[in-house]
Amino acid sequence: DNETDAFLTTVGVKGDKLFDGTWGYDAGFRYSQIKNVQTGTQVSISRFNRILNQADPIFNPNSSEYIGTTVAFNPFGDYRVPIPSNAASVAFATVHPKDEDTSKLGTLDANIYTTSLFELPAGGVGLAFGGQFRKETLDQNPDALNVAGDISGNSPVPTANGGRRSYAFYAETDVPIFSPKNAIPGFHSLNITGSGRYEAFQNNNTDVLVPKVGVRWQPFDDQLTLRATWGEGFREPSLEELYSAPISGLKLSHDPMNGGAFEPETNVLILSNPNLQPEESSSYNFGVVY
Repeated sequence: DNETDAFLTTVGVKGDKLFDGTWGYDAGFRYSQIKNVQTGTQVSISRFNRILNQADPIFNPNSSEYIGTTVAFNPFGDYRVPIPSNAASVAFATVHPKDEDTSKLGTLDANIYTTSLFELPAGGVGLAFGGQFRKETLDQNPDALNVAGDISGNSPVPTANGGRRSYAFYAETDVPIFSPKNAIPGFHSLNITGSGRYEAFQNNNTDVLVPKVGVRWQPFDDQLTLRATWGEGFREPSLEELYSAPISGLKLSHDPMNGGAFEPETNVLILSNPNLQPEESSSYNFGVVY
């Protein structure tokens, strides 16, 4: 049984009459949390071994551990027709482990912007800038029976905890070169945009400055628009990729060392890696709107 509870709240302020009335602002705090609780009906390995042992104190009526029957578990039956004498021993070996996974994200950000920083012949220059602070945490707390590896059919599952703090500053500008105000043949409208984001991650002492540049051109009128952008990207590994507990399972596979032989059940172990490095990218985009 899986139960997931998600919580999100946002508190903030915003307005558009700052300074001389041409500046806007917004600032806010957002907190989100997702908690997943997994429970099930499982078999304890240590308890199963005990119900097979007739000499175990759990079958002695004079023992403080007595479970209500003097007969050890009988495995030689048909599960569709339960053996009555097995009821107490089955109940003793049955457990209900409870695993809890919780992730949290808190973000504080503030932005200031204007569409008319100053006037050019084609119109006002736009500018926006702001900052952000972010805190993330991940906590995976399996049941003590899973940690000990005492659940039949399951590998031991360790606890996993991780977190990250980061802060960022960013800015973007939109500069009109041509517009209907000062259009010339071939340049009905031309806008250039530029932006940058500086971000620092305190968990691994990395930082990055990511730029982006764009052009929007209308050579004749509003019916045809040409757009192009270039930018760089940066991605930190997720907390799951860095800190989560190992996951084992059986997967389909083809053995490349044996002529691609098919294997229906290959034991696969997925591990997190706290030494993973950030990913970097460059992107180019060109579009036409008619």
